[in-house]
Amino acid sequence: MGVINDLHGKRFGRLLVVSDSGERRDACVMWVCYCDCGKVALVRGNSLVAGLTQSCGCYLSEKSADKKNEKNGNKETEWTI
Repeated sequence: MGVINDLHGKRFGRLLVVSDSGERRDACVMWVCYCDCGKVALVRGNSLVAGLTQSCGCYLSEKSADKKNEKNGNKETEWTI
């Protein structure tokens, strides 16, 4: 196994790395990250470093909601409960 990069305290997009989860997937370290939206995400270290993961998924949700609203002629995101 290679050297583990300590990502603790580093920011990747909307994610702030909090700690090593102790879990490994395919020999990759899984990191506990806090997202700016308030959710906690478990993310592979190599995905963070490569820039493949930058949020818990909230960014894609916001982006698709914005696209849907633009397609319908709305400029702002509308939320209904």
